[in-house]
Amino acid sequence: MLTIEKNDEMGYFMLLDDDCGICKSKSRNALVRIRDALNAVRKIGLVGLTVENHVDTMGTRINGFECGVVLALANNRLIVRLPDDRLDEWYVGNCQVVEPPSPAPTPWNDPAIGVLSAVELLRSFLTFANDVLNTVEPVDLDNVGRRGIEKIIADTEAFLAARKAAEPVP
Repeated sequence: MLTIEKNDEMGYFMLLDDDCGICKSKSRNALVRIRDALNAVRKIGLVGLTVENHVDTMGTRINGFECGVVLALANNRLIVRLPDDRLDEWYVGNCQVVEPPSPAPTPWNDPAIGVLSAVELLRSFLTFANDVLNTVEPVDLDNVGRRGIEKIIADTEAFLAARKAAEPVP
């Protein structure tokens, strides 16, 4: 059982496995992360994971590596259920865990969508705000700012339309 104990005299924490020291640190949080990772490995292990048998034979060169689900571990060998429901025993050193494919990027995750147009929208607002603020005379929005307001409205509508088009379809 993994436990964390504090050594007040030395000023650090120790991670213990059945009263045997594994590691020590001044940060208890670092030891908590290590303890949680070790507990996760102990609880999960290889059972239930899909593995490939990377033994170089003529069959693997033609058909690819054999794949199976780990049922148990016995003396450096994995007991594996093959796709045709047969059981087989593979040497651990020849096996590799099969990683699931990473999800394909969607337009919604693309950082270019919306970012550049948002920057342009902010630039047009700043240009308009600077033009209004730099006028010495009192500002009459009916005459001076109508073009700027119409430009900001058009930019905002274009930005919102581009964002709506980039959203994934349910």
